[in-house]
Amino acid sequence: MAPFVALVLITAIGLGRWLPGPGWGVRSLAGWALLPLMLDMPVRLFGLPLHMVAWGVFGLALVGWGRAGVAAWRARRIDFRAVAAHPLPVLGAAVVALAAAVGPGGYVPLHWDELSNWLAVPRQMFTADAVWRADMVFSNPGYTPGWYLQILYPNLMFESRFSELPGLAALAAGWVCFGALLWDVLGRFAAGTAARWAFLSLVLLAAPTAWLGPDLLIEPPQRMLTAAPLILLLAVPRDAAEARRLALATGLLLAGSYFLKVAGIVLLAALPLFVWRFARPGGIAALVGLLLPVAAVHVYWTLAGPPGVAGQCMTSPLAMLLADGAGALSRIAPDYAARSLDVLAGWLATPAGGLGILGMLGAAWIGALRPLPPAVLAYLAVYGAALLWSYGGCVGGFEQATLGSLERFQGLALDAAALAGLAALAAVLARALPVRAERGGILRLAAAGLGLALAAQMVWRGVERAPSLADPFAPGHPYPAAYVEKRLPILMGLDDLRRVVVATRTADGAPPTVAVIAQETDGLERFLLRYHGLGRDRGGPLRDFAVLPRHSWTATGGTWSVAAAPEEIRADLRRADILWPRRVDRYIGPVLADFVDSAACSSFVRAFLLWRSDPGTAYRCVFNEGVVRYYETRAAGT
Repeated sequence: MAPFVALVLITAIGLGRWLPGPGWGVRSLAGWALLPLMLDMPVRLFGLPLHMVAWGVFGLALVGWGRAGVAAWRARRIDFRAVAAHPLPVLGAAVVALAAAVGPGGYVPLHWDELSNWLAVPRQMFTADAVWRADMVFSNPGYTPGWYLQILYPNLMFESRFSELPGLAALAAGWVCFGALLWDVLGRFAAGTAARWAFLSLVLLAAPTAWLGPDLLIEPPQRMLTAAPLILLLAVPRDAAEARRLALATGLLLAGSYFLKVAGIVLLAALPLFVWRFARPGGIAALVGLLLPVAAVHVYWTLAGPPGVAGQCMTSPLAMLLADGAGALSRIAPDYAARSLDVLAGWLATPAGGLGILGMLGAAWIGALRPLPPAVLAYLAVYGAALLWSYGGCVGGFEQATLGSLERFQGLALDAAALAGLAALAAVLARALPVRAERGGILRLAAAGLGLALAAQMVWRGVERAPSLADPFAPGHPYPAAYVEKRLPILMGLDDLRRVVVATRTADGAPPTVAVIAQETDGLERFLLRYHGLGRDRGGPLRDFAVLPRHSWTATGGTWSVAAAPEEIRADLRRADILWPRRVDRYIGPVLADFVDSAACSSFVRAFLLWRSDPGTAYRCVFNEGVVRYYETRAAGT
């Protein structure tokens, strides 16, 4: 993992050298945020191979490093002490070292959204060496592809086979760049190096994000790129020129947040505060710098994105506004309100939430920091209203009835607000610190203590999480035991399935089709198989095997089941070359009996794959050793 972290950091910092900004950290985070856009545009507009574009972006970053070196040589002055104390080299070196020493040796995705979206799409992009192809499977084609491409970038540079592990490097590098942005902003309030490190360590210790996450969901980078533009509101421009630089840096971060996920557009709810802070002293040029990047990216995605993106409710702000959500609001609003209050109460009880609120109160008291609290409140209000409206008008059925993932979505916005509040708290404390104290030994001691605490937390995070990321059987997995347990039979049986897939011949030479049978379940097994059926080799087939798009059949249907008579089920199953029974009930049992060729197989069908080697031949039972090993280990209590 360490080389991947170094690669993304080198690229982000190098790209940042091309961008205007008030500091090394702000520019580097903007470079990290815009990296996906720079990968996407040449591929989507000109049809260039994705891996070649990645090398071109890396070359551009190296030229950025060269420009910085030339500028330093011409100035004949490099402050090596300032460079050595900056979070980019300090945190960057620490994360690279930790990734090498205790980082995971692999990554096994378990979360539903990773399997269906956040890793499934990058894996297909890698295989196709493109960002879009008609035969790719997208859970939502209109999602802006920022996180897909962040995950993919290290793969494109080093690998000829897709690997999940490099994606963890994208988050680690983004965390370092976010820490560097905090350093730049806090430097306006704490002049001394010790004070800046003390307050930076305090923020990162309490922050609801870390260098090594429990998964590759989009929430951690989304928190950082939502909070970053808000945190820049703490930076009071010293003159008109700096106001223009801050405005453009904010605009670039807003564009990066939007390209990461469309929900980033909600940050424009705080637009009057951004305009007041930067465009008022910076003039029309600052206003253009603030608005043009996000407007340009929105127009680009609307015109050049996948077909129909402009009309998709969950990916187009205009389409969401026009959605008919009023009819469902009276039905879902009470549950939405009650659960929202529960989320808020839980968030306030966390260190990040409680300290974040203190920071907001302090910022509201100090005139120079006062734009931040109303900006955060405006963002949270519009985000909450948009989320409620999307449940009413953009989704239906089970997801609308259960308000699916509500806690995750609201927790994301609150955690982003907490990050902004923690930065405000650090700024308030720094302003209250006497100048004498900044030069005193007590502050240096506090900085050393907080720095050591941060280092200990980083080491602990790696030691705690790395083993379970690579091995679902490892103790201390961040997901609940029952959550992991449900996935293990499929993961343990994959090797046997792949051996059968390789031996299968289809009539048209297409990949074999697998049908998983999991009666009246949510279909997780099907998504697991669909993900692991995708190809891994650049330029190879997009999938090694296809998966039948149904997994449960009943007489009357249901949330997860298809209504079908026994003859219809038989016809459906015969479309598959391999049947994998996972949960069999009395309704489908007699149907499966027609596919079973032995009494042993019939007595414990979950231990077998039902396979036909050629079209038209009979199915036969193939022992699935991996699944049997799973049941044996569970029976032994291990």
